[in-house]
Amino acid sequence: QLPTHPYGEWNTLEAIVHGSESIEIILNGQVVNRLYDIRLPKENTEEPGEPLADGGIALQSENQEIFYRNFMIKVLKP
Repeated sequence: QLPTHPYGEWNTLEAIVHGSESIEIILNGQVVNRLYDIRLPKENTEEPGEPLADGGIALQSENQEIFYRNFMIKVLKP
């Protein structure tokens, strides 16, 4: 079960990204997902290809309305 707040209260979501090395997703202070060695698939295959180190940010919600506020991008020190 995800650590979400009750309906009507705001949740806090953090994504800590270290290039293509790792991504950590934190929901209300609890780690809910970790990804390592992030790579694009090779064209027309499911095999790993080049490291994915830059690009756009996409946020989505499935099966419910969602609102975002106080969206910040912060460069972290190495």
